[in-house]
Amino acid sequence: GATWDPVIIAAEDSSELNFWLGPNSYYYFWHSATGPDVEIDPGGKAHIAYAYDPDPNPASAEDGDIRYISSSGSPYTSWSAPQTVNDDGPGHAQGFPALEILGSGQASTLVLIWEDHRLTPDLPPTYPNSPNLNYDIFSTSRAPGQQGWTRNRRVTGYSSTADSYFIGDYIDLAAGPGLVFGIWSYRRQVALGPCSS
Repeated sequence: GATWDPVIIAAEDSSELNFWLGPNSYYYFWHSATGPDVEIDPGGKAHIAYAYDPDPNPASAEDGDIRYISSSGSPYTSWSAPQTVNDDGPGHAQGFPALEILGSGQASTLVLIWEDHRLTPDLPPTYPNSPNLNYDIFSTSRAPGQQGWTRNRRVTGYSSTADSYFIGDYIDLAAGPGLVFGIWSYRRQVALGPCSS
């Protein structure tokens, strides 16, 4: 930490996530869902997952997509173009990505989970019912040498209910021998109300 290289812009997208989850800022603090997760694989390649908002209009329910970039190695001055990882299309929010490397050496696999609102019914945006009321955890992975990601799959068995203030930005992954362990805020059958966190 005595010296630092010049700042490199690894990715530049159109918009950060809104301060509150939409549409119309109905739900909890959302801006921190942008936060990137960085992993360096055993070969020295860097991987970053983050969220950005393809539609910054606060009235829109499209409040975030999960993006991925990589760099081949030190000094990490060249980065790939951002790739959207969630495969649901527009209309719902995704955020809080957590990235992990499973395995070692050339056999390491990237695993990614995130908060995803795609299973909420497409309801007219009238509080509290709207297209981002419920959330689940979804995942995907990418094997060595694979360019794309596997089809997104739901991890949670039941949907959780969004809060009107804060649910906690506690989504993360850890890897063990042949296993990945995930953690997230679980709010099944929680009644929605003001500041009911």
